[in-house]
Amino acid sequence: MGNGGLISGAFASQTSHTGTELTTKGDIHGYGSSNTRVPIGANDTVLTAASGESLGLKWAAASGGATVTTQTTVPTNGSTTTSSSHVTIPNGTITLPSRTNGFCFISAIASLQPSAVPANCKLGIYFNSALQVTQTLRATAGASNEFANSVTSTDSLDGGDIEVQWAINTGTLTLVADAANSSSFQTFEVS
Repeated sequence: MGNGGLISGAFASQTSHTGTELTTKGDIHGYGSSNTRVPIGANDTVLTAASGESLGLKWAAASGGATVTTQTTVPTNGSTTTSSSHVTIPNGTITLPSRTNGFCFISAIASLQPSAVPANCKLGIYFNSALQVTQTLRATAGASNEFANSVTSTDSLDGGDIEVQWAINTGTLTLVADAANSSSFQTFEVS
């Protein structure tokens, strides 16, 4: 199937061209009033439009990018609660940085093991003096089973603490954080 001659010249070998030779790895062609070599910029610089420059561009320090950080904590394996109201999971707190116009995504996942079933296993995220989001999992299988439970939320980067909290309506709830069962608390912070 032919291309109708639309790109036939694109792959023809060139024996000559007009313009400036590129001499260094990273060089590019530019044009002001004639073809001109634009040498590679210094490390950590970016090519930026600059109408006042003869070629209409220049190498400059990068600016205006976002600051991104993450934090992770693993709650204490084997921790237990018998509380029917939400309480903080041991080692379940992250302190956010303070950054103007920043926000974070918060994620908590826990492998929870109730001592008796049926039981309501609750996992929540607490910040700004209130429980922001919670999920309840109704455990109905045998007590030796572990139940993954997860919640997500968002908050501003105000320097405050974010806590993962849990509760159970009956019996004892055990947190499992080992090689076979994932339990972690993470923030992804952007400003």
